[in-house]
Amino acid sequence: MNKGLWDTSLGLVILGLLMIGAGTVYNWYILGKMRLQGKAEGKVVDLELREGSGEGNTPFSNALYPVIEYYAKGKLYKVVCSEGSYPSPYKIGDRMTIRYSLHNPARFVIAGTTREEKIAKISQAAGAALVGIGILIFIRFALRG
Repeated sequence: MNKGLWDTSLGLVILGLLMIGAGTVYNWYILGKMRLQGKAEGKVVDLELREGSGEGNTPFSNALYPVIEYYAKGKLYKVVCSEGSYPSPYKIGDRMTIRYSLHNPARFVIAGTTREEKIAKISQAAGAALVGIGILIFIRFALRG
């Protein structure tokens, strides 16, 4: 195998593993910083229609806000999500993972929807792609001799 290709494949695998690790650590850091250590399964039980201002995070004149029900610390919580949209990406009966504060279980986010969690997932996916490309280069050119 060509030394340059060996170095390239090894470099891609190492870089990919570092990106996967960085994405994982960043995700743990963000969840810790947001103090959302609790995890539960939530269910959309209603969609609340509210008039929006047309500014900020809700640029719609009307928006549907999911009402989510979940158990935390043995107690049932029924909370309206702070972000609404029209049309709503959620339907009544949809289930999702909720991250909530252990000190204030009514404070929650839908897991995987924050910008920070998306950045971590992109880093992990890009890292996995680099590892895969590095392995393919190694296999392809190692077999050539």
